[in-house]
Amino acid sequence: MQNTTSGPLILKTPGMMTRKELRIFLHVGINEVPKIINHFKLPIIEDHVPERSVWNLILKLDPQDEAAENVLRLPLRDINWLSQTTGKSVSNIRSKIKNRTFQYPLGVQLGAESGDKSPPRLRRWPQAIILPLLSGCPSANIIQIVADDSSSTQPDCNAAKNAKTADHDAGDNVFGDIVALSAQSPQQRSA
Repeated sequence: MQNTTSGPLILKTPGMMTRKELRIFLHVGINEVPKIINHFKLPIIEDHVPERSVWNLILKLDPQDEAAENVLRLPLRDINWLSQTTGKSVSNIRSKIKNRTFQYPLGVQLGAESGDKSPPRLRRWPQAIILPLLSGCPSANIIQIVADDSSSTQPDCNAAKNAKTADHDAGDNVFGDIVALSAQSPQQRSA
């Protein structure tokens, strides 16, 4: 297994993540892994989580070829990485996320929203999504998974292939944010 911040995660068992690999991919502490597995209803097969389930159920993304799979193996990153990468301050990013005015995807909220006024600290961003937006390069061949029944834990891949849209929380719909942003020029995204 490769544990670097720059390259894709190399799994010990192809297509299956151990809890340690899942922790590294999600960029969270070891105590958060069981909570995330339960929250997203990730299937466990012989103490491993299928990586496609992680992509489908957490990121709501479905890679369409091997190149897209490799790009999605880049570990998720936290707000500090996003701040360094975009040049925006952490407080500015949090404020814009709260107001839903952030010019990049809002990321994936891995933990439960806090009941108090403090912002949740488990929001993560896929490098595979942010880096192409910053560079202006096209994204990998990845499609959004949109389920007709938002309470369903099984992704509806036919809906995604037909490019249907559904009402989802913006913080949970990474690819929807990307599609909207890709229609804008880089000059329009700068804030």
